Amino acid sequence: MPAHRSWSRWLFWGTLCVYLATAHAAIRSPDAEVLFEVCDALRSRQTFAVEGESDWAGFGLARGRDGRLYSIFGPLQSIACAPLLAVVDAIEPLRIFDAIGLEFPPSHYHSGGLQAALQGGVVENREAHARRSAVAWIWGSVIGALGVATFFRIARRLTDHLPTALAVSLVYAFGSPIWAYAGTFFSEPLATLLLLLALDRLLDSEARKGEAIGAPILAGVFLGLAVWTHISAVLWVPFFAALFALCRPSLRQSLAFGLPLALVLGGLGLYHFLLYGDPFETGRSVGGVNAYARFIPPWRGLWGLLLSPGKGLFVHAPIALLAVVAWPALGRRHRALALVLGAALLFRLVFVASRSDWHGGFAQGPRLLVQGIPFLLLALVPWLKRHFGRRSLATAAFAGAAFVSVAIQWLLVAGEPFALLHGFRLDGLAAGVNVFENDALYLSSEFSVLGRIFEGPVGPVLARNFVSDPATLWLGGMYVLLPLALAGALVVTGEGRAIRSRRGIDEGLGGILLAALVLALYLPTLLCGFTNWDDPRYVHDNPFASRGWLGIPLAFVGYHEDAYYPVTHAIYSVIQALFGTSALAHHAVQVGIFAAGVALLPWALVAFGIPAGAGFWIALVWAAHPMRAESVSWVANLKDPAAFLGLVVAFGAYHRGRRRTSVVAFALALLSKSMFFPLAGLFVLLERRRASWEEAFRRCWPYLGVALVVALIGLFLHVLPSEERARTRPGGSLLGAIPSILYLPWWYLWRTLSLQHPQSVYTYEPVGWLDPRLALALFGWAVLGVLLWRAGQKRRPALAIGFAAWALPFLPVTGLSPLVHHLADRYAFLPGLAVVAALVLGVQALAPRLPRRAPALIGALAVLVQVPPSLARQADYRDAISLWEADLAREPDNFTVRYNLAGAYGGEGRWDDAVAQLEAARAILPGRQVDYWLAFARLARAGVPDEAVPRLAEQLALAEDPVPVWLEAARELVEAKQFGEARSILAELPAARDDVLLFSAALDAAEGREEEALARLDKAIARDPGLDRAHVLRAMLLAKLGRDEELVRLTDIELRSSAERAELARLRALALLRLGRHEEALAATDVAVAREHRARLAPVRAAALVLLGRAAEARHLG
Repeated sequence: MPAHRSWSRWLFWGTLCVYLATAHAAIRSPDAEVLFEVCDALRSRQTFAVEGESDWAGFGLARGRDGRLYSIFGPLQSIACAPLLAVVDAIEPLRIFDAIGLEFPPSHYHSGGLQAALQGGVVENREAHARRSAVAWIWGSVIGALGVATFFRIARRLTDHLPTALAVSLVYAFGSPIWAYAGTFFSEPLATLLLLLALDRLLDSEARKGEAIGAPILAGVFLGLAVWTHISAVLWVPFFAALFALCRPSLRQSLAFGLPLALVLGGLGLYHFLLYGDPFETGRSVGGVNAYARFIPPWRGLWGLLLSPGKGLFVHAPIALLAVVAWPALGRRHRALALVLGAALLFRLVFVASRSDWHGGFAQGPRLLVQGIPFLLLALVPWLKRHFGRRSLATAAFAGAAFVSVAIQWLLVAGEPFALLHGFRLDGLAAGVNVFENDALYLSSEFSVLGRIFEGPVGPVLARNFVSDPATLWLGGMYVLLPLALAGALVVTGEGRAIRSRRGIDEGLGGILLAALVLALYLPTLLCGFTNWDDPRYVHDNPFASRGWLGIPLAFVGYHEDAYYPVTHAIYSVIQALFGTSALAHHAVQVGIFAAGVALLPWALVAFGIPAGAGFWIALVWAAHPMRAESVSWVANLKDPAAFLGLVVAFGAYHRGRRRTSVVAFALALLSKSMFFPLAGLFVLLERRRASWEEAFRRCWPYLGVALVVALIGLFLHVLPSEERARTRPGGSLLGAIPSILYLPWWYLWRTLSLQHPQSVYTYEPVGWLDPRLALALFGWAVLGVLLWRAGQKRRPALAIGFAAWALPFLPVTGLSPLVHHLADRYAFLPGLAVVAALVLGVQALAPRLPRRAPALIGALAVLVQVPPSLARQADYRDAISLWEADLAREPDNFTVRYNLAGAYGGEGRWDDAVAQLEAARAILPGRQVDYWLAFARLARAGVPDEAVPRLAEQLALAEDPVPVWLEAARELVEAKQFGEARSILAELPAARDDVLLFSAALDAAEGREEEALARLDKAIARDPGLDRAHVLRAMLLAKLGRDEELVRLTDIELRSSAERAELARLRALALLRLGRHEEALAATDVAVAREHRARLAPVRAAALVLLGRAAEARHLG
């Protein structure tokens, strides 16, 4: 036991250091604020009554029998924390924080703390916030670390294998929500600690098999105190009692367990009786104020607690799902424990799911399941012990699930989920949406904290002064985690022993090291966002993924973007069902799939006769190539990693004789990306090594059949509608494409070997029949033919397979199928693997002539040389602007680059830059589409209201004379009271035009500059007396200025428009009426106008008749 205790202490102190270093150090929940206020009342006034309410007035409080306010939450945390608060007050935390320059975060529910936390303001009562910060910082970390140490003690009771107990305990410490909750002041960590202590004492009592009563007494006390901490802990009481009973205790031991438990629970009842007059009243139903929870059908809660984006246990801690799988192993070793804990966990799950507050409010993950998580993870102890040190799917699953779980918990710790949740709430209020309706905040992927954590502030208080972005902090933490995870995985899977035994890399590092290195290389991708290069089509506008889980079956019965990729779209659907349109989630899944494929690649290359050691270097060098970034960092290209993983499994399973698995994996690969269908030929060549051609084709008919079906689907969806989709073959026809088909593989080979900075698009001039490039290509193919011909009988099949692996993937993308873009880095995704394999095998062949470590050094150098350009290329995918600006430096005359860069600028509101790029794009390739978007950008730059921009842009793109459309845009701005923007438009129009001059005058008048408007109109009329509208506008301005004498003298004006004549006559008549010249006013209305315009004059004419005493005639007009 000394070793046991030593490891427990080391685990406690190590965990405590991490928890303290990563704690948020603030009270962010109204529940926790009430707990602190009770603690403060006990410390300062020796009473449970709360006087200073939190900013959420009345929450968590009920009026007791004496009329004072008391907490409805368990009192133990407040009682236990009072001594700590006394110590904190004694050391004056504010003085210490100021002395060391630490800017502590405000607590959300005290003296305006929430507003300060969200908007970055300064709180009024800094001393009060400093007290809360210090208490939350210390308390949560210490309690959480004690819980981890206690969990380790229990794990050691379940197994004598120290590494297993330590591994599972570390997963509980950092791969479960207890890490995030250690940074809060919730009572869940303390309740969980007490439950663990109770179980530890029960197991100790069972192990002693004697009459000792110390352990049962402590078990009963700890169990009762857990209920004092969190009332829901009472759900564990009957199950712990059942577990104790199954241990067959004596009567003395039973009393030792039951009496302390009854006394402690009785004390809680007495506490409630003294406060509310009822031992069973916690305060939640007093006056109905806090009766916010009710029983409901459990289905929504079950879904939410297990799989929802906001609260799902298996989403927030995937290791919990593995624990469910491992539960039978616990049953085999500890039957009674497994039965009782399993029943308790299920009962708690269903009970919580049946409550309307199943979500636990604003918190990280499934708050009301936190108490049960350590008991669930205990199942991993005997299960992992059974597999520990073995190469197996079980140990690999444990290592992978543990790594992902820790990464997710670090995500919640590095960011600030509470601020993000409040942001969702406030954004909903601003948009008139109630995010709490139907629990949307917790169930909808739109509000998934995991997917949007980088949108909020940094979480840990110690990091806030050094890091402003949670993404950067998380990425740095992941680089620290990776080597630790790698070491742990090597131990768990037994790979470490293989390394120590010097059996080589083929039996040592293998896939684990590959996965770790690939993750390390592509972690920066997780900081990237979306681009405008097909990402909207595959993410935001994806007809399948936008349907969530329903998108999975829909993807198999529909197609999108003229392609049938149901597996790829199913993956998109899963991501969006869990995390919405989160860039982080999409990148994480894509990087994970690619890393898995690379890790398994040496296993698959054995099918081609390549040893695992060489396969390791092939996989690593190929994965590090900068051209891979397009397939890994570009969200719209998920199909490449998905299909790659399927192909790896297909060839690996094929080599091991699992043909059915191989065919299914190959089919899934082609349903991820159909362009890989020619690879079915590789299976034929592999079979040909040991059989005749006829037999090889017969054995491979399932692969060929799948490829044929997929090719026919591609022909129907992609090739046949090519003309209307602007897809072409290089050279304009299949015959004209043949030179390009022969040349392009060599161009890709040069790009692969040159390590030039990759691009999204390339300018390509098709190869003609008399082109010198064709001669170079033919020479290359001739050299390959000679190599094959001169190879010996033994080497020829291997060379043929290698050449086929390089050439076959090029067939659909070099001219055989019509494409929009004839060159792209992704087209070399699989051929590049064949190139790297040839290079690595070449070095291996030379190895006997080289120094001993030279091959490994060459491989490491090849990787290191590629890392900087790979990181640089990943950085291009940060956003659309970065992507296209990188291409612009290399392709300044490429229409697609300019066009897409303009769209990227427009998306960020940089309309001046967008206009410049579109003008350059139109100079390269004029067209109606670019005209439309150029007009769109110019209108947006001018500030035209968003709803009017598309309509006016369409008109501008079609108009021979754009001036009237721009005047319409200016009119929209005037109506929106945006006079400055309207004047900016007029400044760009030809001032000499009459319509521009008239609008300028109208704008002057709208801005209150009537005299300037009159001057403009006089100038226009002097230039062209026939401007009807100018005369009318002048009359309107004279009327507005009260210059009626000038207005009535406008008698010699001849207007062509009947409407304008009627308006001018009406204005003159009104002026005459104001001057008291009623007869002249009546005469002024006698003008020749069209019948439909006479109604304008009728009111004025009637007024004149009435004033002249001719009311009867006026009534006749009416």
